[in-house]
Amino acid sequence: MIPYLVMLVASTVPAILIEHTSDKRLQLVLCALAMLPFCLIAGLRDVSVGTDTSGYPLDYYQALSREPLTRVYANLSQTSAAVEPLFVIVVWIATRLFGSFGAVLFVLQLLVLLPLVSTLYREVDRSSIWIGILLYGLLVYGYSLNYARQMIAAAILVPVFFAASKGNYRLSLILCLLAAGFHITGLIGVLIVIVVFLSAAYCQDESRLVRFGVALSLVGVGACVLFGLVGKPLLNALVQLKPSYVDQIIGFGSGDPSLSALGLALVISIASIVILVLRKRASERRAGLAEREDVLLVVLVGLSGIFSQLSMFSVQLARVGTMLLTYVVILVPRIISTPFSSPARRRLYVGLALLAAFVYAVYLFVLNGVGEVVPYSFG
Repeated sequence: MIPYLVMLVASTVPAILIEHTSDKRLQLVLCALAMLPFCLIAGLRDVSVGTDTSGYPLDYYQALSREPLTRVYANLSQTSAAVEPLFVIVVWIATRLFGSFGAVLFVLQLLVLLPLVSTLYREVDRSSIWIGILLYGLLVYGYSLNYARQMIAAAILVPVFFAASKGNYRLSLILCLLAAGFHITGLIGVLIVIVVFLSAAYCQDESRLVRFGVALSLVGVGACVLFGLVGKPLLNALVQLKPSYVDQIIGFGSGDPSLSALGLALVISIASIVILVLRKRASERRAGLAEREDVLLVVLVGLSGIFSQLSMFSVQLARVGTMLLTYVVILVPRIISTPFSSPARRRLYVGLALLAAFVYAVYLFVLNGVGEVVPYSFG
């Protein structure tokens, strides 16, 4: 645990310092310093830290150390060890440049962080970036040490949302393809783009936006129920495209509900809604686009809890919800970026969000051993 605690402190300190300088180059240096401890702990870990670490990442590193890229991809693409092409290319580049598995793990962590931290820098007030960094360490980092491919894709979906929100649909779809190049679930981004487009086209006032968010949440619940009915035959069809889905078929129906993920999503979503209401009453509403983005982020975080309940059908399917959980890293610091009539209100919300994140992290990663990232050991 000590390496993780040191990492959190070492990452949060430079993030706090960002608001104390107006020099953009220095701010970017501080952002890089905030990312570095996460990457170092990821790169220096033993292969036993993270369930999947000794699986496909190590397999591809060892194979690419001996054989050409094309041969490795051809040999493994038709097996249960098949992964998406961009992941293989990244591992190949890192292997050729550095010749170290630790360096490969360092690079994979960096690829998770870059989309998230760059979005934090662009979309969040400088005084709140540290909150997003700390939430990343508590909520997302443990998952990224386990299933790196999917978390890279999930991180890319964050700028997908903001590109679509600002009307740059071409860029958002390109980013969706980039995310899918690391993990096929990156195509969820296409649905996010559609949601953003519909909200911009039809939710011109607050009441419509609220109804849209409620309807979207109900659709999410309905999708989970529907998957329980048709999920197995659907996976049987998809296994022809991706052989590794056979694991989902074998374990279908053997899971339990992910109440911890649902609880976390509910706490943060409800607290966010309360803040939005209080902000409106205090006449501190943001401009139209920013307000719509905040509401949609709340909905996406709520959906993360809903889709985590897919764990009832298969433990690994809960990862769909985990992908949307990354939006918490942006939502919490962003929603408090406007001033409040009472500083205590800001402290209460931040404290509640960080406490919920800390309890969630301890419960999941420490007490229940999810992802096998605790205890930490150096390689």
